[in-house]
Amino acid sequence: MAVPLVLGLASRAGLPVERVDEVAMAVEMLVGERAEHDLRLVLRVEGAVLTVAMEGIPAERVERQRSLVLELTDRFDADGGTVEVSAGG
Repeated sequence: MAVPLVLGLASRAGLPVERVDEVAMAVEMLVGERAEHDLRLVLRVEGAVLTVAMEGIPAERVERQRSLVLELTDRFDADGGTVEVSAGG
């Protein structure tokens, strides 16, 4: 469910197709194909920037995917149970 929302809003932000794919891939890596846990997503488009905040992602998954997510997004922050990624700008 998360990836279609990311794809739609990333397109709305006017991100290039490559960036849309990269952000969607980063979110999918963090969320997983099927969320095995309760998850809260907050998606924001501000100008040409898409930000996805996620709560409920297990810390071990965040650490396991950290390096790849950093390569796919412009900003990555994991703090206190909330993971936030951004692209664009």
